[in-house]
Amino acid sequence: MKMKLIVQRDITERKISEKKLRHNNKQLEVILQSMGDGVIVIDSAQKIIVINNKAKELLGNAKTNMKNFQLGEVLKNCWNGGRNLINALNQDSFSNFELKVMEPIPRILLVTSTTFLEMAGQSDGKVLVLRDFTREKEIDRMKTDFVSNVSFELRTPLASILGFSGTILKDKEMPPETRDEFNEIIFKESTRLAKLIEDILSISRIESGCSIYEPREMEIRPVMQDVHNSFKEKALKKGINLINNLNGDALQMHADPKAIRQVMVKLVGNAIKATGKGGSVITSAERKNNKIILKVSDTGIGIPQKDITRIFDKFYRVYRDGQPLSGTGLGLSIVKEIVDFHKGEVKVESKENKGTTFRIILPVN
Repeated sequence: MKMKLIVQRDITERKISEKKLRHNNKQLEVILQSMGDGVIVIDSAQKIIVINNKAKELLGNAKTNMKNFQLGEVLKNCWNGGRNLINALNQDSFSNFELKVMEPIPRILLVTSTTFLEMAGQSDGKVLVLRDFTREKEIDRMKTDFVSNVSFELRTPLASILGFSGTILKDKEMPPETRDEFNEIIFKESTRLAKLIEDILSISRIESGCSIYEPREMEIRPVMQDVHNSFKEKALKKGINLINNLNGDALQMHADPKAIRQVMVKLVGNAIKATGKGGSVITSAERKNNKIILKVSDTGIGIPQKDITRIFDKFYRVYRDGQPLSGTGLGLSIVKEIVDFHKGEVKVESKENKGTTFRIILPVN
């Protein structure tokens, strides 16, 4: 007589645990892939256990599945093949390690490494977190350039003021016409110095969130005419045709008159600086529906297309071959901040050696 032994075991709890584990793994995968930083997990032999999409993007790797790849293969687009990072992994942990990606898009990454341990307390691998530091690095460089440039910009008018005022004080018998000429130079250099200091103070207020604007009902035409009048002499001396196109219609809006004037002064000043003898700078204002459109056009040297998206960045200056960098790189960032406060927008069109047009579009109310 044959007998069968049937053993039944309740595996409900195991199935529930397996389901929970799958769910947790899926959740972890979604979290890793949605992170703004790159994440790489390697084992003790530096083989990839986990790598998220952001890490692949930052390191310029298009391959979808990189599990079990050696870390060195993932770092092939980095300077020296990433050997400096690989050597640094001998440490238990580190932070803010700079890794240079050379291609396809040059980047500077900050890498943080943390060791995770196995049950026996031995190292079982490392977790690397990669953050794109390229923009911050560029801003640091521009700030350094800015400090150096401002020092030069401050010294130049100060040297003139001190030199000419000292000469006037020493030479009691100086001819009146020479004294007047020197006084005019001192006045111009003092004005230049005051403008530079005002730019630095303006950007400081913006950075600290302490910019104070006083919007009220205003008429834009007198502001435009005032700016035009203040630049007439400068344009005339440079041989530039300065035109203010205003029709007879009133252009009322709710804004801070001083701030709007500052915007126009920056744009017209830049236009005159960029335009050569015989060229033109044209300003205009008009109302379209519920918008006031202020326009400054010139026939100057133009802005390279690669720079147009950057010109409103603080400290950014356009580099031109064979020409020294000038200015502080603050003017247009101040313009952008003022326009943003007034809930407006700035549009730029430019062609090299043809000219540039800035449009400031502001709501009436």
